[in-house]
Amino acid sequence: MLLVTKEEMRALEAQTMSAEGVAGAVSEQNLMETAGQAVATHLKQESPGSNRAVLVLCGPGNNGGDGFVVARSLASSGWAAEVLAFASAEQFVGAAAAKRRDWEATGGSVAAVLEEADIARILVPALARSALVVDCLLGTGVGRPVAGVMAVAIALLNVTPLSGRRDFEVVSVDLPSGVDGDTGEVHGVAVRADQTLCLGAMKRGLMAPLAASLVGRRHLMEIGLTEEAWAAHASELGWNDPAEIRELLPRRAAGDHKGRSGHVLVVGSSMTYPGAGILCARGAMRGGAGVVSMAMPTFYLAAAVAALPEAIPFAREPFSDPEWRERLAGMDAVVLGPGLGAGPDERQLCRWMLHHARGPLVVDADALNFMGLVEETRFAEGRSVVLTPHPGEMARLCGVSVAEVQADREGYATWLATRSGAVVILKGAGSLVADPDGRLYLNTTGGPLLASAGTGDVLAGLVAALLAQGLEALAAARSAVFLHGAAADRLSSQLGDAGLLATDLADSLPFTRAALLRAAGAARSWK
Repeated sequence: MLLVTKEEMRALEAQTMSAEGVAGAVSEQNLMETAGQAVATHLKQESPGSNRAVLVLCGPGNNGGDGFVVARSLASSGWAAEVLAFASAEQFVGAAAAKRRDWEATGGSVAAVLEEADIARILVPALARSALVVDCLLGTGVGRPVAGVMAVAIALLNVTPLSGRRDFEVVSVDLPSGVDGDTGEVHGVAVRADQTLCLGAMKRGLMAPLAASLVGRRHLMEIGLTEEAWAAHASELGWNDPAEIRELLPRRAAGDHKGRSGHVLVVGSSMTYPGAGILCARGAMRGGAGVVSMAMPTFYLAAAVAALPEAIPFAREPFSDPEWRERLAGMDAVVLGPGLGAGPDERQLCRWMLHHARGPLVVDADALNFMGLVEETRFAEGRSVVLTPHPGEMARLCGVSVAEVQADREGYATWLATRSGAVVILKGAGSLVADPDGRLYLNTTGGPLLASAGTGDVLAGLVAALLAQGLEALAAARSAVFLHGAAADRLSSQLGDAGLLATDLADSLPFTRAALLRAAGAARSWK
């Protein structure tokens, strides 16, 4: 699923619409009607047969016009719909003014909230009567800090009583009012929604970490954007939609056994980071690999057996071409680098593996640092390679500063994938997955709970497990970052935002995968 900027969304709507009177034309009013009806239908489906009291808050732009359609549709189904306008009648123009007239023509009334005195006189009593509040104040129309009576109203909406729960649910249409559609930045104050019903295409701001606490559950509403409009759409940023990830995941057949479920080799661990390779192997096993081997320093073999008896550890030194070719021939995927160390022997091993291993390969941690600048290592076309840098490793690979990487994460992820010929996972808040063909995906699962040592090792093992089970590099990377973050989200209900052990994360992966596969009917509301 593609993510769009505000400008791209305007272009999609312009491509879809044409002048009224032309046969088959889609007018602005048609598009607004479709959008509002889609929102109303969703709300009715969530509360079938309900006559809930709903309050619709309308601003003067097209988002407010959507709100009048929502109110009219809900009222026609027996809901007690009430509309408050945060603008005078004269400020509603074009399609929004037409939809206001349609609402009034069906007997609907509009109370104007124009001054702070109207908050206590009109808004507070209306909220007390309502079970559901629909936010149609600003949508993508915010461009400067929200101020005046609208800011006061939003602050009132966000107040949480001592009980910890509002007496009403808040649903924002398109975006929580006050949230920037491109960056997720809050312009002064923003609505804290329980769910956001995004119109036509997911806005980038909805996926930004800055807006994570405001958007609630995300749903996409289809509004009739044409295939021609999408064909002209230039955005290259996609989203790890749970429905798409679910379709990518490998399934085991009834007759499968460990030999048919993928064999992963983890080359890692050192005196400095002895547990990294073991955590990576645990991530691979919990990710569904049938067999996991670990190439480790000799003096850690006993500890590895004790920590993870299901894996097969063996000494990695001294290595020779014939020995390693024989080992590699039986592997379906290799992870190179977690906790490997930075000595000359490890450098020689990495160089050999980078140039001689022919199967699917995950390059992580110390192995990334041994790659040097990206111009020095180009992987063969068609080879399944996934690089997993954090911003510091990305900066070294690209020969720039960490600040430069963080200022243009999308650009550097795409650049590294294109130059290296590998799929790139740029880790961090809002991890990105890029491939050599220019495709780019934003991941929105996970959060601060993942800021814990060893979670990156688990991710590398999970990527390798999915490669070993037959997924192509892009599909494996996208699926792995989604499941990795979703496993942390699952644990956050128990742990909050700190205290996660990487072993907890790995052990949560099968349950997270099972929950995703069961969630066929709720894919688009995944947080």
